Amino acid sequence: MNYKIFVLAVVSTIIFLFSGCSSSISVGLSELPDGSIRQQYVISLNQSELEKHYTTDEIQTIFEVTKNCVNTYLTNFEKKATECAILNGYLIMPFSTENKIDNNELIIVATIYYSNSAFYKLFNEYLSGGSTEEGEENEEENSNTTKVEEGLFYDKIILMQKNNPVADDETIQTIYTTIESELNKQGIDFKFNISQINLSYDYAIPYTDAQVNRIRSDADEEYIVTEVNTVTGASYNMKHFVWQYDVDGDNTITLYRYKVNSVMWYVLALCLVAVFAVVLLVGYYVKKKINKNKAQTVDNLNDNIDNNQNVNLN
Repeated sequence: MNYKIFVLAVVSTIIFLFSGCSSSISVGLSELPDGSIRQQYVISLNQSELEKHYTTDEIQTIFEVTKNCVNTYLTNFEKKATECAILNGYLIMPFSTENKIDNNELIIVATIYYSNSAFYKLFNEYLSGGSTEEGEENEEENSNTTKVEEGLFYDKIILMQKNNPVADDETIQTIYTTIESELNKQGIDFKFNISQINLSYDYAIPYTDAQVNRIRSDADEEYIVTEVNTVTGASYNMKHFVWQYDVDGDNTITLYRYKVNSVMWYVLALCLVAVFAVVLLVGYYVKKKINKNKAQTVDNLNDNIDNNQNVNLN
């Protein structure tokens, strides 16, 4: 899957929230039980932190600019999605934004749905300027095919391994320059340092799938959330894997599972049985020899007693 375009757009909506003024920035992708794909990013502005740096009017400006960026992004994104869907016979899924205030947090939630994973992959390829013909794979998809790290008793099946989609310092800095200029025009002096970014990538799959396939990860955090389908009313559990963006660290993310090498375990079991049999056999012969020695000792003792009795009689 090609995440690059998605990350570029998301960064443009969150870049001016950094420098200690944001409580959390979460970029997410969920593979839902009905087969649809949900992209979501949540921007949470900490009003108390903002008040330390900006006036009430400036805070309102930042919030409005943020909402406008999100809405503009979604509008442009929806147009491209419609073009791609019409060309390839897919249905358009809803795009939405939600604004709310919760516990002194100004929260913006942007959500994009795709009817299925095939359209999601195709659309990302379309955005990247690749072919729009279904069934063709781009270079990035080929690089994400399942890999196997062979072991003696277990094979490690790599389900996903790539650079954290939100880890792109160069793009962040480039877009920031544009955002900073826009804010300056509105009289807001905003200074930004990439090292102050608090950004995470949240990948989710149905909990039942994670259980059945025994999926593991190198995520910084894992949690389970119960969600309700607003259309059908059905509830389901989603397993989330969260990786934090580390500006100075390794931003590789990995999902994997283990496959048991049954032949090697069978051979090991046979070897253990053979060893156990040898131990029993050795124990049997050792015990037999000990008993034989005991019997011989008793016989010798009896012979000595008889000999002593004969000597006394004479």
